[in-house]
Amino acid sequence: RQHLDGGFMSQRIGRSRQDAAGHRVRTIGSTGSGDGEFRFPVAVAVAYRLAGGGNPEGELFVADQQNCRVHVFDLAGNFRRSIGTAVTQGSLGWKWKGKFVRLQSIQVDDQYRLHALDTQFHHVQMLNADSGLYLGAYGTFGTAPGELNLPLDILITDSVNGQHRVLVANTGNGRVEILSQIVAGATVTLSSSNVVENAVSNTLVGVLGVTPVTAGTTYRLVAGMGGDDNALFRIDGSNLNTTTVFDHDATNSYSLRIKAMNANAVNLAYADTFTITVDNVNEPPTGVELQDATVLENQPAGTMVGRLVAVDDDVSDSHTFALVAGVGDTHNGSFAVSSNALCTTAVFDYEALNTYSIRVRTQDAGGLSATSVLAVAVINIIESSSEPDTDADGMANTWEYNHTGSITALAPADDLDGDGFSNLDEWYADTDPSDPTSFGPAKAKGTLFMFR
Repeated sequence: RQHLDGGFMSQRIGRSRQDAAGHRVRTIGSTGSGDGEFRFPVAVAVAYRLAGGGNPEGELFVADQQNCRVHVFDLAGNFRRSIGTAVTQGSLGWKWKGKFVRLQSIQVDDQYRLHALDTQFHHVQMLNADSGLYLGAYGTFGTAPGELNLPLDILITDSVNGQHRVLVANTGNGRVEILSQIVAGATVTLSSSNVVENAVSNTLVGVLGVTPVTAGTTYRLVAGMGGDDNALFRIDGSNLNTTTVFDHDATNSYSLRIKAMNANAVNLAYADTFTITVDNVNEPPTGVELQDATVLENQPAGTMVGRLVAVDDDVSDSHTFALVAGVGDTHNGSFAVSSNALCTTAVFDYEALNTYSIRVRTQDAGGLSATSVLAVAVINIIESSSEPDTDADGMANTWEYNHTGSITALAPADDLDGDGFSNLDEWYADTDPSDPTSFGPAKAKGTLFMFR
């Protein structure tokens, strides 16, 4: 027999021969979090199988609740491997397959599958007892027949008429569930887990099923782990359909939880989580914008006006730009496009023409395009002023008087309104030297020019 010591100060397993006095002859394990070490061992199981030469070989399985894993030893107490780890939380909810939160009880069946009961998640996982590979799970939270609430123990019976039974102590529901071996291996399936964005509501995602196939199975969306986005879907018979229109660029995956129920096999009550992926559909750009649509007059050909930007819901898409013929292309010949830069091909004169109209097309990587008509404004520069300047400070009498009531009150280098531009700068820009919010082209360009 096995003796389990779950005390916090003595985390070990004692293995005893069945002698009359019940003397302990060996201790396995010690306190810790490493291989073969325990923090809270709660259950043990022994399983045998044929080894080399046809001889039976036994292994000891120990459920370690606080380390969230199962330790495996040979019957001499030598550590061999561990199975499982702690549950982690991913972007789409808890990632629990092959992992545990509150491991409570274990059994190994005659196919060498480890059945591990997790009280916190109200289900039993089946794992390959050698590799730890997740094989399936059964049980889901609830009060209906076959549903579990705080299960604390599991037992697999010997084969009767070629079939085993799985008994689960369903503590929170005050009963014992008896499950068939076939049901224990049930898995909910979905034929497809992808849906294209912009598809209309009630679009079919995929067809539900259960493995092994069980006639009369019904399906429903249920709350629980992974059921965060259930409201965006619905089940019609065995079809999983959408209830909304999805946008890949807003959210590209959703998580839902589906339970399989069967009136002819009451114990079939298994829920699984699914990730539904929203496939991107190339959407056309809707227009073109020009960042900084102004240029100073008298600048040489090749001066950059600004950057062209595509208006496109597919924010990660790449785009090309070109000047094209059509409505609004009046002045296309005065400009050129280099990559996404709009540049001049001539020297502009404000007095001759101060607004230019161009037509620009953008095309995305998928060949979809949009066209916009854009306006480019030419900013005036006056190289000299003929207005009187009695105090020869570079600022015209009329301008000084209009803003201060005096033609000598302002010093050119001073900054009356404290906005970072000198009084002379304000004169050049024709802005109010006493108002820090007064804004003009020279301030916008951050360059000193005369605009009067």
